[in-house]
Amino acid sequence: MSTSEARLQKRRKMNRIYAQIMVALFGAAMVAWSVHKDWRINNRSDSDFAKQYADMVLDTLPEGAVLFVFGDFGTSSIGYYHHIEKRRPDVALYSIQGLLFRNRLYSRLSKEKREVILTQFVDSTKRAVFFTSDCNIRPHRKGLYYHRRHMGFLFEVVKDRKPGTIELTQHRRGEEYFTYLVQMQPIDSWECVERNARLFLYGQYLGLIYFSGDPGLLTSMQELFQLAQRSYTCLVGIADVLIKHGNSSHWEQVSAWLDKADTLKNQALQKKMLAKLYYLKGSLLQKQGNRASAVANFKRSWDIYPHPNNKALEGLETLQKHLTR
Repeated sequence: MSTSEARLQKRRKMNRIYAQIMVALFGAAMVAWSVHKDWRINNRSDSDFAKQYADMVLDTLPEGAVLFVFGDFGTSSIGYYHHIEKRRPDVALYSIQGLLFRNRLYSRLSKEKREVILTQFVDSTKRAVFFTSDCNIRPHRKGLYYHRRHMGFLFEVVKDRKPGTIELTQHRRGEEYFTYLVQMQPIDSWECVERNARLFLYGQYLGLIYFSGDPGLLTSMQELFQLAQRSYTCLVGIADVLIKHGNSSHWEQVSAWLDKADTLKNQALQKKMLAKLYYLKGSLLQKQGNRASAVANFKRSWDIYPHPNNKALEGLETLQKHLTR
């Protein structure tokens, strides 16, 4: 082999090594960039959103209480602070869905069977029993739910009162948390969705208070109703309760709240929650006898969220039967 050929081969070998080094460096840089980017996006060290919720709930519970939680947010936030941070070891924490925790009362049962087991548990325990207000099943006797003491983000079961009734009571820690939710700036879409869910629940609580007409509660919670007008989902929650349970004396105020929510609808990330506004507008117009406008709003709701759980379809079918007669 000539000297020139040897040099050429040596140069080619060095080029291959150089290329391999550059590929490795580029790959490492991409991994580092991805880790940095994802860490920055998912870094929640500066967020106190979950902690604020867990603190509010756990601080409310009396000594030795039982608490049922629901969903990813309630289960993970309260579960973490209770089991990992050892907050409130006197409290017995359960998942209403029969998930995650070791002390499951049931798993993979129908809602009806779970309610039976839940009722037996509540009947037999002497401890105070609480549910986060998003729990989708609750214990009941002879087809009627227990008397519930409603505090906004929590229910307490009261076994020595008339079943099937709700007692509305003020809860200072809940009011503080509601104020925090309205004023907070979510750091990502997850926080925004979960924040909206809490605000909707509190809106339903405020809706019950408005429906009750209790002058003491209405006066003392006037500032909270003012705060509610800054939240799309809270206003939708209020309207949801009043359209379901109210009467013509409420319609003017409900209409005003829905119109206000319409100006805030950029706060609604989920199509389901955005569609809820137009379903409620359609329901209100239907109750007011304005069927044509009700149909238009039901259609708009369905176009946004064409899902079987969207009751706008039921409203459309009902009204179209009337309009074709």
